[in-house]
Amino acid sequence: MKHTYPHTSLGIICGLFGKTRQGWYAQNRQAEQAKLEHAIVLELVRELRKTQPGAGTPSLHKMLRPILPAHNIKMGRAALNDLLSEHGMLVR
Repeated sequence: MKHTYPHTSLGIICGLFGKTRQGWYAQNRQAEQAKLEHAIVLELVRELRKTQPGAGTPSLHKMLRPILPAHNIKMGRAALNDLLSEHGMLVR
């Protein structure tokens, strides 16, 4: 006989923060999706920089605009700049 425990540690933690288990899982899925999108954008930037090593954020954003929708990614210039900065990929 399998027992289910309504007060698992995840359930208790979610309750402490006023969240539901469903909300916790949705937030995790969203975070994983963002990681995947960022990885795709970073790889696209690496590819673009092979032919244009000095390309800065504005020109990269302009080059990526037609490519990103094919990957269902929406990213503005400021978000791209933040992502590149976070990964040490800004051009000096």
